[in-house]
Amino acid sequence: MEKHGGQPLNSGYPEPMDKMRKVAGLWHSRRYVGGYCAKIVFYLCLLCSIMSVRIKPNPLKGWYIMKMLIASDLHGSEHYALILRDLVEKENPDRVLLLGDLLYHGPRNEIPLGYAPKKVIEILNSMKDKILAVRGNCDAEVDQMVLQFPMLANYALLYIDGLPIYVTHGPHEGPHNPPPLFAGEVLLYGHTHVGAEQQQNGYVYLNPGSITLPKDGHHSYMIYENGLFRRFDLDGTLLGQWPGDDGVKTAP
Repeated sequence: MEKHGGQPLNSGYPEPMDKMRKVAGLWHSRRYVGGYCAKIVFYLCLLCSIMSVRIKPNPLKGWYIMKMLIASDLHGSEHYALILRDLVEKENPDRVLLLGDLLYHGPRNEIPLGYAPKKVIEILNSMKDKILAVRGNCDAEVDQMVLQFPMLANYALLYIDGLPIYVTHGPHEGPHNPPPLFAGEVLLYGHTHVGAEQQQNGYVYLNPGSITLPKDGHHSYMIYENGLFRRFDLDGTLLGQWPGDDGVKTAP
């Protein structure tokens, strides 16, 4: 390389290879910083997503992500359908689980207060996005023609917060003729109009009772939240809970 005054002619400027190395190093550095920032953004978005589903501690299985209101045996009563809708607005559950016998009073029951199946159709359809339902023995295929949510399945198997729950109305499967269940699994049942929280042959039998035509003296429903099933009277009195301090609790 020629020199002028003892210095290289391109003194103060990097050699081509040095320049390429610096450019490559800057590119790798930016790529590293960009990737690091992308990871930070990803984990922040993940954290916001987790917070948005209202995760809460679950005393049984670690984390809770579901709140559910459970009711059964409405039997066409507009009066109690309106109360159910008010409860849904108050409790703001993620899902409303209905255990059948929605519109028809049934041949063995008295006509309930405010019997108006057409009005009940309107009320239930207004909550269709939240409702999960199974078929009761008083429900018919024509009911599905007017209800805007599926309700003709005889049973459903739900996994909520890791807990298997067999949901049915009855009477074909129930506490005296249970489906195959492992120890600790739940049978959630309607039909009897009698609330229950019982340990039976290793599995757990739960019944919210009837919100319209109770046979145990309590117009009742259930709330599942934080790993607990709690049964309430319409005035908010706690009637039963599973699990209780001793594992099973049938009264507060």
